[in-house]
Amino acid sequence: MLSSQISFDRAFILSIFVKKEHRNEGNGKYLLYSALNRLKALSYKYVYLWVNEKNTAYKMYGDAGFKFDNYPPEIIYYINKP
Repeated sequence: MLSSQISFDRAFILSIFVKKEHRNEGNGKYLLYSALNRLKALSYKYVYLWVNEKNTAYKMYGDAGFKFDNYPPEIIYYINKP
């Protein structure tokens, strides 16, 4: 997992990657929630990410509380307030 600071209270998740042979085992969810917990501990109030709607992790982000923003239209833009 890789993230970046946008401002003093906003972070952007740049990448979460799980090798193909280890997908659908809960590894992506573990990485995402670990990242969100760490960012919350660092006092970030908002977390953003981009994901293509064809990405297999698309549903996972919605389940984690990220909200669709539709910017830009070909990329799904989510925000989560941990």
